[in-house]
Amino acid sequence: TLLYVGLPQGWSLTVEECFYFTAPLLLLWQRCWRGAPLAFVALMLAVGLALTALCSGRPALHGLFGSYKALFYYTFFGRALEFVLGVLLARWWAGRSTALPTTSARLPWRTLGGVGLLLATVGLLVWVNSPIDFYQGPRYPLAIVLNNVLFPAGAVLLLAGLLAERSWLRTLLATSILQELGRSSYFFYLLHVGVFSVWWHNRFGWGQHIGLQFLATIVLAEIGYRLLEEPLRRWLLARSRPYPAA
Repeated sequence: TLLYVGLPQGWSLTVEECFYFTAPLLLLWQRCWRGAPLAFVALMLAVGLALTALCSGRPALHGLFGSYKALFYYTFFGRALEFVLGVLLARWWAGRSTALPTTSARLPWRTLGGVGLLLATVGLLVWVNSPIDFYQGPRYPLAIVLNNVLFPAGAVLLLAGLLAERSWLRTLLATSILQELGRSSYFFYLLHVGVFSVWWHNRFGWGQHIGLQFLATIVLAEIGYRLLEEPLRRWLLARSRPYPAA
């Protein structure tokens, strides 16, 4: 398979780009019909299932749509629901009468519910203990459902709470150190699997000193963000601005 050539975690970028490509269709469709988001998920799933039925078992395709497990783990067609949930969250937030978070006197039920659902999903995934094929994803259907349905639902509920409710978690995430970690998170994404992680495992052994590896990756991501990503962003931003008229 060519799935892990170059940048292994880049598969998730492909999923995101597929969403950006199909988002105009979804947005136009939902202007005509309120049920369009769920129909869009069904349509994407049907397309993915059809492509997998046509492409599986063909070595010349190097694993492209090679199995139904890979469809639900590595492709947009199998993971469209989580993106549509994000669209529904944005539509809900845009339609609110006020953009201000509710007072702290009220119970932040969305935040608590989202955190609880995420923790429950992780706990259930541990309990199910599905074997994971590095090239195909989880083998057990229940693990796929938990990963593709329950976990995104918890994430969206948590995001709704962070938007609309005052809570200790909202305050914590607004601190300067976590804001800085958020800015360097893309560089962390690029580093957490790749040359550095391979070197670490070869040097210390698989699963050894995970905490130190995590801290080292955070430090390297911050350095990369400050010395490479942010200067490059500013340079590209300056070049994209129109020149003043002579």
